[in-house]
Amino acid sequence: LTLVKNVKFFQNLGEKEQLELCKVMGFMDVAWARQKIMTEGEKGSTFYVILVGSFLVQIKVADSKNLKTVAHLHPGDSFGEAALITDNPRNATVVSAEPSELLMIEKEDYERVIKSLHVDALKKK
Repeated sequence: LTLVKNVKFFQNLGEKEQLELCKVMGFMDVAWARQKIMTEGEKGSTFYVILVGSFLVQIKVADSKNLKTVAHLHPGDSFGEAALITDNPRNATVVSAEPSELLMIEKEDYERVIKSLHVDALKKK
């Protein structure tokens, strides 16, 4: 729960919501560097929080097949949050810079947890 509290995307949620999201998070072991986690332009459905390691955020260079690194992410950072709140395609490619570990939450789990907690709150009013 401590890690989730430090993730910007979750800071507006109450402790109960954060705890419920922790219960549905999955784990991903990224065994090697340069492993692609998500690809720019693809449909996204997963949000990631970095536990161990680092990742490069890359975008396509106009009129080229080349990618430009625009950010370097570290433990406690997150990516893919737009997948939880929009249906827009991924706006960047993210690859591991080294062996790493991630927490993941699927859009369906996020929506279910947040919706159920809001329904519970309305019932209490």
